Amino acid sequence: MRILHTSDWHLGKSIEEYSRINEQGEFLQELEQIADDKEVDLIIVAGDVYDVSNPPAEAERLFYKSMSRLTKDGKRPVLIVAGNHDNPDRLTAASPIALDKGLILVGTPKTVIETGKFGGFEIVNSGSGFLEIKIKDETAVVLTMAYPSEKRLNEVFESENTSTSSESEFRKSYNERIKEMFLELEQNFRPDTINLVAGHFHIKGGEVSESERDIVIGGLYAVESESLPSRAQYIAMGHLHRMQKINDAERVIYYSGSPMAYKKGEHSQAKAVNLVEVLAGLPAVVEKIYLKNYRPVEVWRTQSIEAAIELCRERSDDDCLVYIEIISDRTIKFSEHKEMTRLKSGILYVDVQHRESNLEKLAVEEDKTIEQEFFEFYMLKENCPPSQELVQLFLQLVNEEADE
Repeated sequence: MRILHTSDWHLGKSIEEYSRINEQGEFLQELEQIADDKEVDLIIVAGDVYDVSNPPAEAERLFYKSMSRLTKDGKRPVLIVAGNHDNPDRLTAASPIALDKGLILVGTPKTVIETGKFGGFEIVNSGSGFLEIKIKDETAVVLTMAYPSEKRLNEVFESENTSTSSESEFRKSYNERIKEMFLELEQNFRPDTINLVAGHFHIKGGEVSESERDIVIGGLYAVESESLPSRAQYIAMGHLHRMQKINDAERVIYYSGSPMAYKKGEHSQAKAVNLVEVLAGLPAVVEKIYLKNYRPVEVWRTQSIEAAIELCRERSDDDCLVYIEIISDRTIKFSEHKEMTRLKSGILYVDVQHRESNLEKLAVEEDKTIEQEFFEFYMLKENCPPSQELVQLFLQLVNEEADE
């Protein structure tokens, strides 16, 4: 069986104020091409289809339009487990009709998938957190772990609230609950089936990128890799945006990573999807398929404002999003900032770092008015001029303080 593993699409997400919906559409077209070229039997999307629980309409349109092509109108199954950014109810709202279209939607750890024949596959058996799927002449058992928040785990275990527990007790409790669930679910694995896991959570030791929002929380929600089934031939994970293999001698655990950069710190990361070839009883063979870098994110560093402007002129035609970092002896002027954005589209942020403290410099420039000093200080911090209303408010506060 050939499986394509991807995750963390975050449809509808912007980087700074720039929407990435166009690049996301290009990625999904590339994903479809890869799936067709490699004759993929099953696609696993390991969570965070959307960026927010109430995604914009254009993100949902892109999702459903792309799913029709990815599933080949129901002939190829696409298994999706909800991530922490997804609204489980909203994601699975289309479940009654989705199966006929090839979509298997798992919203929570308790989700039970309907059995039956659907297009080019059959759900032979299912239960809370697992499904047995037959595709052509091969059968796979997939254990599914949609994002296991504390609330959802409490719903599974129907236990008392752990909010009064200590950090160490809670960390142990969270990990032990995940381990206990997998120990039970693993009983569905058989020697004659392809045995897989699809999940969305943080495994201890996984390398975190800048754009994962508060996923670690001091390590409280990190799961030990040893808590995952050792009998799984491949464990397809989502949640961490850097593609990586978890270091575990007994388990084959991969994070496919996000398909593109969503923060400055991710600009140098290569992006890929995993092609997994696996037969019952044999080790999985994993191949990384690197993705095209649609409108890449770059960081430009210069030693002066003038050099930054010249760089914007030289690379004005480059189709990229860019952070500009400048080392300068002075504050950037509004006219210079405006010239840079005129020359180069896609500037995300201009950061001017001073060789000497700007506040000390302003203090010794006695020929400047307080209004000029405020203007330059605001430009330093916000990289845009303050509104006239804000300037007037600042001057009013200064005058009130002087009158006291």
